[in-house]
Amino acid sequence: MTAVFQELERVLKPGGHIAFEVGEVHGGETKLEEYVIPCGLTAGLAPQLVLINDQEFTKTANCWGVNNMAKAPIPTGW
Repeated sequence: MTAVFQELERVLKPGGHIAFEVGEVHGGETKLEEYVIPCGLTAGLAPQLVLINDQEFTKTANCWGVNNMAKAPIPTGW
């Protein structure tokens, strides 16, 4: 992730902003923002806002055919 943020920082126009969305894994035990923010800082970016959107479902989960807060099935053939 640090490499991703380094590249984003490289191509960012002066005064520009990056919007970056992460979720949570392990049933909410691992909050990815706690890992992503330090990567952005290492890349020279400065967080302006962290928004926590607590919701009952996610579009991604629905795309995979997973109901609210259920674990996604492991895809076959990968």
